[in-house]
Formats: sequence, structure tokens, C-alpha cells
Amino acid sequence: MTDTESLSQTLSDSPLASGQPGTASRSESVNDPVEGYIGAKHFEITDIAGGCIMVFASGAISCVLLVINGAFVMALLSAFAAGGARWVENEKFSQFLLFSLPVALLIVQWYLIDTLRWILRRRVQK
Repeated sequence: MTDTESLSQTLSDSPLASGQPGTASRSESVNDPVEGYIGAKHFEITDIAGGCIMVFASGAISCVLLVINGAFVMALLSAFAAGGARWVENEKFSQFLLFSLPVALLIVQWYLIDTLRWILRRRVQK
């Protein structure tokens, strides 16, 4: 018997190929509705609702923070203009600051919120 024949004989004698009880071939396991996917087999409505609430809460918090940050940046630009800063008179630059600084502040604020939650979670676990 050659090496190829012995390998094919070994593979044909394996439990997956034999279809013995308690073992399933690869084609059977893919077609089986219970074994055909990876992950949770059942989602509770509270899990889905909790995730949706977190997404909407994060969006609402982000919107409120963007409005506050926009007002803060506008007040800063007005204060610099009243102080005689010449760069504020450049419309393109001041508009760039008015739209980019609130978003940058929002990123920093979410980073600080995540860091604070991490610190508080560590204190509670100790």
C-alpha cells in the first residue's frame, strides 16, 4: 500500500467520515440549525433594550456637550475679537475653529468620562 492509499484509508476510517452515533460529519453539522452559527442562541429583550438605551443616551449626551462646547468656543472667539486679536478677523480660520474645536473638546470629554468610569469601577471592585 502506498502512502497516499494509507492516508485515504486513515481518513475514511475517522469518526467524522464514518457517521457513527455521537459524531457528525462536517456537512451534517453545518446543516444542523443548532450547530450552524456561532454566538448566543437567544437574546433577552432587556439586553437589546439596554443596548439601545445606552446608544441613545450616548448620542444625547454628545449632542448636549456639542452645544455647550460650541457656545464656549464662540464665547472664546468673541473675547479674542474684543481683545483685538487680528487672527479672529480671518473668516476661514475662525470658522474652522468654530467647527473643529467643539468636536475636539467632545473627544477629550469622552476620554475623561471613560477614564473616570474606569477609576471608579476599580475603587468599587477593591
